[in-house]
Amino acid sequence: MGKYRHNSFKNTGNCRTTRDNKVYEVRINDSICQHTDTLSAVINVKPLPDVSIRKSNDIDCAYPSARLSATGGNKFSWNPSTYLDNPTVANPVVSPTSTTTYHVKVTNTEGCSKNDSIKVEVKYAAGFNGYYLPTAFTPNNDGRNDCFGIRSWGPVDQLDFSIYDRWGQQVFHTNNPAVCWDGSYKNIAQNPGAFVYFIKAKTVCAGEINKKGTFVLIR
Repeated sequence: MGKYRHNSFKNTGNCRTTRDNKVYEVRINDSICQHTDTLSAVINVKPLPDVSIRKSNDIDCAYPSARLSATGGNKFSWNPSTYLDNPTVANPVVSPTSTTTYHVKVTNTEGCSKNDSIKVEVKYAAGFNGYYLPTAFTPNNDGRNDCFGIRSWGPVDQLDFSIYDRWGQQVFHTNNPAVCWDGSYKNIAQNPGAFVYFIKAKTVCAGEINKKGTFVLIR
């Protein structure tokens, strides 16, 4: 007669809100060989992520972007990815043009996932954007004030943006609101000094804007 062998195994694919491992046993009796044995199985229950999600603000004329923040895991997947700077980080920056609900899938170190969502409202009639520009900037690649432009203005439908040096030489021009000047001309870093800007734009919050002014490049 054959012999029974005592066995156990683990099931690692179960996720629940709380960790609660279970052991299941079955007792086997062989009436012919007069042998009894017990087999057991351990069901390993993994905890689901404790997900929390929040936003820094809604979108209006004063705040053209918002930062989302999710916690509870080490992997993140956001959607929709439109107007979102990075869909795989815990705290992406979003700049939607209309009210949008963002969904995130959070996965913890044990491979369990949980979903959550948050709505970012767009209310361009609220708030105030003075459409300011800095009086100086420092393009030294430290991540702060490295580029001179209108990224903080919010939605801009049309743009004509030029910068000139003190001798009247045009050193920068763009029609793209997302593009700013990095302090170079023809890939050559410009010397510190005063520059003049001319901006003609059509914005969502204030209509047509014409601005002229000076600023200083500091190195």
